[in-house]
Amino acid sequence: MKLLLIICLTIKISSTFAFCQSIGSKQWAFNTLGDVDTTPAIGSDGTIYVGSNNDYFYAINPNSSRKWRFKTGDHVRSTPAIGSDGTIYVGSRNWNLYAINPDGSKKWSFKTGGDVESSPAIGSDGTIYVGSSDENLYAINPDGSKKWAFKTGNWVTSSPAIGSDGTIYAGSDDNNLYAINPNGSKKWSFKTGGWVRSSPAIGSDGTIYVGSHDRNLYAINPDGSKKWAFKTVDWVTSSPAIGIDGTIYTGSDDNNLYAINPDGSEKWSFETGGWVRSSPAIGIDGTIYIGSRDNNLYAINPDGSKKWAFKTRDNVDSSPAIGSDGAIYVGSDDNKVYAIIGSYILSHPKTQDSLIGSSVTLSVKTRDDTDISYQWFKNHIPIEGATGKELVLTSIGESDYAKYHVIIASDSDTEQSMIAEIIPPLPPVIIAEPNSVNADIGDSVTFSVKSVSKIPIDYQWYKNGAAITDGTNEVLTIQNVEKKDYSTYSVRLKNSSGKIVSKVVELLPMGLSTLKPVITKQPKDIVVKTGAVAEFSVGVKGLEPMNYLWYKNGIAISDSNTEKLSIDNFSDDDYGAYSVRIKNNFGKAISNLVAAEKITIKPTLSFKIASQLRVFENEDKLSPSVYNDILYIVNNYHRGGYTQAVDPDGPRLSNTPRNDFGDLYAINNKTGKILWSIELDSPATTSPSVDVNGNVFIATKATTERSGWVDDKDIFKPSKIYCIDNKGKVLWSYELKSDVYSKPAIGNDGTIYFGSDDGYLYAVNTKGVLEWKYRTDGEIRFSPVIGSDGTIYFGSNDNNFFAVNAEGKLILKFKTNNDIKNSAAIGDDGVIYFCTNDTILYALKSDGKIKWELKLFGTGTSGTPAIGSNGIIYAVSDYGIHAVDRSGKELWKRKLNGRYDYNPSIGFENTIVLGNQIFSGTTGKIIKTLPIKKDTILYVYKGLFEWHEYEKQPDIYTGAGTVIGNNGNIYFSDSSFNYFCYKVPEYGIADSSWPMLGANPSRNSNFNSPPREDHIKITSFNSHASPFSLNFETQSDSTYIIEASHDLKKWGEIGEVQGTGSSVKFIERRKALFPKQYYRVKKAE
Repeated sequence: MKLLLIICLTIKISSTFAFCQSIGSKQWAFNTLGDVDTTPAIGSDGTIYVGSNNDYFYAINPNSSRKWRFKTGDHVRSTPAIGSDGTIYVGSRNWNLYAINPDGSKKWSFKTGGDVESSPAIGSDGTIYVGSSDENLYAINPDGSKKWAFKTGNWVTSSPAIGSDGTIYAGSDDNNLYAINPNGSKKWSFKTGGWVRSSPAIGSDGTIYVGSHDRNLYAINPDGSKKWAFKTVDWVTSSPAIGIDGTIYTGSDDNNLYAINPDGSEKWSFETGGWVRSSPAIGIDGTIYIGSRDNNLYAINPDGSKKWAFKTRDNVDSSPAIGSDGAIYVGSDDNKVYAIIGSYILSHPKTQDSLIGSSVTLSVKTRDDTDISYQWFKNHIPIEGATGKELVLTSIGESDYAKYHVIIASDSDTEQSMIAEIIPPLPPVIIAEPNSVNADIGDSVTFSVKSVSKIPIDYQWYKNGAAITDGTNEVLTIQNVEKKDYSTYSVRLKNSSGKIVSKVVELLPMGLSTLKPVITKQPKDIVVKTGAVAEFSVGVKGLEPMNYLWYKNGIAISDSNTEKLSIDNFSDDDYGAYSVRIKNNFGKAISNLVAAEKITIKPTLSFKIASQLRVFENEDKLSPSVYNDILYIVNNYHRGGYTQAVDPDGPRLSNTPRNDFGDLYAINNKTGKILWSIELDSPATTSPSVDVNGNVFIATKATTERSGWVDDKDIFKPSKIYCIDNKGKVLWSYELKSDVYSKPAIGNDGTIYFGSDDGYLYAVNTKGVLEWKYRTDGEIRFSPVIGSDGTIYFGSNDNNFFAVNAEGKLILKFKTNNDIKNSAAIGDDGVIYFCTNDTILYALKSDGKIKWELKLFGTGTSGTPAIGSNGIIYAVSDYGIHAVDRSGKELWKRKLNGRYDYNPSIGFENTIVLGNQIFSGTTGKIIKTLPIKKDTILYVYKGLFEWHEYEKQPDIYTGAGTVIGNNGNIYFSDSSFNYFCYKVPEYGIADSSWPMLGANPSRNSNFNSPPREDHIKITSFNSHASPFSLNFETQSDSTYIIEASHDLKKWGEIGEVQGTGSSVKFIERRKALFPKQYYRVKKAE
């Protein structure tokens, strides 16, 4: 009997004095008799729900007793989700998703075609989303019926996440993250290099974070474009968590927990002794909790230091959950669910705003206050006598506005609360803004505002920015409205802590919706003959009187103060772009740019499809290249499957394909017929470049073939630059250790220049031998540009823009504030134009001094600027396309749907070609959208060629860049990597992307020389070459001048050649200035 009493007393003491246990110690453990890999879910009543590999799903009371268990028939590796009505949803490897009532009875089950290891997510309308190994993501109605299924290309074990707009994000073992609309249609997909088993997390700005078995954590913009990637050393299966300060936390199979800044840089890493497949949970005090395969659950401080670790007897792949009582619940492969004391503090002191003289109480709530001591601090200095769970400050003064916290202590541990502040009362807060009012003359009107403040408020109303003498109340009344009262009104609210100003509202005549000018009818483009009368007009509403001022090409036209602009006897000087500014006392409006264009005798712009070719797996969006009616395109792919390997989980696929390849195709651009193809030994990383002899230069990726999990068995294949002749024969290759994404540029002497991820710019001669290399401190990923004097211009990701001479010596170095992620363009005046990734367009003089810089609209730039023959610079940002004149003034910009990740090309009469759309270079309006033909396409896959029916309409905006051929053809690709060739049958289009003077079909050499007795014989003339060239007979003692003209009236010198006594060749590499260009040769005087 005495022994029995002792036992009972011991039990009672253990239960009553649980608070004496240390933080990070076990509160209790519940044995499920099977591995617990899933994350517990906690109900509103504190019930803990968790699955086990013993085929049961458990409900556990907060005191560790079993509430009930539910048999599924197979392993439960899905984390449960709890509906608003208490229904618990969980998947099982028996292919079912279960809906379980709070009492443990089955509500319904939904059968899929495979294991359900994905954890369900619940939409705002009650729809349940879950993935299955049958390759589908399912949407299930609350009654258990199927709403829809979205098919991926492999297992879906990733758990879905739901965006604020209802978009569902989920990963798949087909290497993609999918964004799916609420109706089940695909919004977009983002391709990674490995399985996506991590579950996505969504930031406050809509950024989606997800890990991949390609070892990266990705940050993806809401439109599906990559924001950044953070590289770890091994798989990222752990799902990320986002801290209150935007820090992203994720684990990796390289044994680390990473803290990553919102810009993608590493904040810190914490190394454990095993893989980290558990997903982090973040406490209210910023503590990060995560499990590891070293058998531990870790608590890590926000600075990356260890707070404590709790040891289990096996792997902790389960992700922790935090209870309202501060307990941390986590599972282990030792079959147990643990409740661990995470914190003594259940609620922390709160920041308060208080008046001087008032009383304030700060308090802390703990798990148990028996044998707990307290010490309060002010600005980190102990407050004498402040040793209770509450801190009461009576009649506070200025000195009491400070930071406070409390440290609690027991015999075994101490813990510090979060910091709270006592601050002065806040400025007024407006809870109901004033509203605009319409009134007739003689009416009475009132404006009012509602606000909250702990201290008295002073009001001051304003009319058109001027204070109203008697407008010092919440309500402003205007009796007997007069015309002069039609104006703008606002009110300023002020107390001793600050002020706030309301929105501006208007008193309007009846029938008007605004006082300031609003254009109701835009001017329209006109086509007018010389000598005729031209007229533009604009429709406007707003409070009269209005002032009008018309502009031509950005220059004000005098005496144009009317809604109509008439031009009598229209002359050549009057053609151009027009706009009008309308202004009154309350604001202004500026119309769209419109064009006055000349009637010319030419066909209507029309197009016909010439050929259509699909390349299966060109995911790098490499643009085609065109030379002498030959289209060069790249196809990257892998074959041979994946390497089977062994690790502690058993067989799994290697996260690197065994054999990666790329093919280069030469295709007749008229028929689409393949002339030849060559297999590269790794994927191509650049678009092809072609020299005057038809040799093709292309770079390939450095890859590692894996033969297993033993590192020394990996086979490294270097990056290469290939030189391939016009028959498909490899002449030479140059090897590098780092990847090359910079398309080779070709100098006058045949030297090729390209950048590399190792930070060097390389110069390699016509034999494939390195001449020199120039080092920068960042990746060089875009093609260098060569000036007429041989200077090489290029940008680097070290934020610098460089110019080096043909010997590799530095000429200039210009520092910017961001990465330079595109190539430069050079104007005919020698000014260099380039963009940085913070949307700055720079104009740089050849001496390295800045001419001007312009902030473009948007958050990032993509593509190389293009320069029209009119001198206008066209640049692309993520907003759209911008037109800027040589002085740095923005003429117009056009918002584009989707993303254009490539360069604008200049077309006939300064039209702009982007993808399948053609824009007016004068106004930015869309002239033509080239349709995508739904027809049969050539399917290139693993070297096999088959014709397949075109299945769906692709997205043109995510394809590779547009190239305009010298025969007038337009080449582009869509998101499914179908290459299209569109022919302009009436006339050709000059090509801005080639470094040459002429790339058009209308060259002529019939004008050999002016009428002189020393007639010069032109022996050959190639009107379709890239670059343009001609051969002519010479005398050894003579100098010859080559001239060009666009109208056969005005001629300009473009080159000089010394005679040899035989035939010489003149090569012109600069860009064509006109759609038609004529050439002649004469002797120098």
